[in-house]
Amino acid sequence: ILGKSAQEINDFRHIVASLMVKNSNDKFILIIDENLDILVGGVHHTTVSGSKSVFEIRNELPRDVEMRLLALIRSANDSAK
Repeated sequence: ILGKSAQEINDFRHIVASLMVKNSNDKFILIIDENLDILVGGVHHTTVSGSKSVFEIRNELPRDVEMRLLALIRSANDSAK
C-alpha cells in the first residue's frame, strides 16, 4: 500500500514500473484513488490525478509488460480542491 506521503505519491509510477519489470512473471492489480491529495504541513498543496498516473505508468512500460497490469480507478468526487 502506497500513498501515505507526498514522496510515495510522487514516486508511485516509477515504483510500479520498476516492480513490474523486476517481477516479469507476475500480474499486477492497482487500485488507485482518482484524487490523490498532497498535504504539506497539514495544508492542501496539490492534487495528483490517479487516472493520469496510470496513463503515465502504461506509457512508460513496454507493451508486453503493460499487458500484465489491471488498474481500477476509485473516484468519490472528494478532492480537497
